[in-house]
Amino acid sequence: MPDRPSSFSRSISAALRGYIRERGISQSALAHSIERSEGFVSERLTGIRPPDTDMIDATAVLAGISTSRLYEELGRRVDTPEPDPTPPGTTAERIVKKARAAANEDSKVTKPPRRRRRGA
Repeated sequence: MPDRPSSFSRSISAALRGYIRERGISQSALAHSIERSEGFVSERLTGIRPPDTDMIDATAVLAGISTSRLYEELGRRVDTPEPDPTPPGTTAERIVKKARAAANEDSKVTKPPRRRRRGA
């Protein structure tokens, strides 16, 4: 693992930290749900270490949304950083691949037509 997470990884950490703060999800609850310490969660939310997919998945469950929806939300919150030479196979790269795959899956789903109300 690199000594310092990439700027993209730190951006994901900041976006995730803001998201859980807005939703009132505590670090303690998140740590409990992934069976890790609060220190583990804190390191990932402050950007000391990159967040992992288990933590992002658990955040989605605690927030009551799909994981793909959370990835989309994080993607909207992340400013596109300067290119960062992130080695292939790092956590940040896996997160991006998972987000793109989830977005592709969501785009395949179509909504049924809305029903008209009677008397409308």
